[in-house]
Amino acid sequence: MLTIAYSLTRLALGSRSDIGTGFPIGSPSNACASARRAAEALGLDGEICTQTIIKIQHRGENMATFIHQRVEAARAGTNPTVICRMPSGWAVLCDVQFLRGYSLLLPDPVVPDLNTLDKQKRAEYLLDMTILGDALLEVTGAYRINYEILGNLDPALHAHVIPRYMTEPEEMRKGPPLLYDKDYRNSVKFDYERDKALMNQIAEAVRRRL
Repeated sequence: MLTIAYSLTRLALGSRSDIGTGFPIGSPSNACASARRAAEALGLDGEICTQTIIKIQHRGENMATFIHQRVEAARAGTNPTVICRMPSGWAVLCDVQFLRGYSLLLPDPVVPDLNTLDKQKRAEYLLDMTILGDALLEVTGAYRINYEILGNLDPALHAHVIPRYMTEPEEMRKGPPLLYDKDYRNSVKFDYERDKALMNQIAEAVRRRL
């Protein structure tokens, strides 16, 4: 039987709670609801992803995640969030921009996790991640870059590369981005017309470092 199985992780002012749920794919409404919830927990746009269903065969076969689908769209030239191609994958802007320049590094080809890569590919991916961070520091005026590689919800490698700003409230600036209220995180969505100039600047800063 095909199932969607994932943990929704929330951080709230120093405490962390994990809630495990599973939804059968047989019901379209359950599938769309779970896709939306998984997307929002990943910092992706739930509305964009409501038609996207994570499929994981019970015995570990035929896996397709949001990361796979975003990479496929990048290859096809239909992913509007793409900043640029990098040696290890794709730099993309996150679907939520509550922190200006919040980006992701998606590997191509997609792999389950960092440990799956050999020594050379690991080094290449991590170097690209920090090059993207360097570019964000240059372009956004951030004072620090946060890096996160989780994969607990979407079991495919992807790195969150997140600019942090001195203009953030102090209590938020000292913690991870997920401390921000969900409504606030979703209040500034990716907008191609607004964000394309920023994406071009980041892309140029990345290319100068490759």
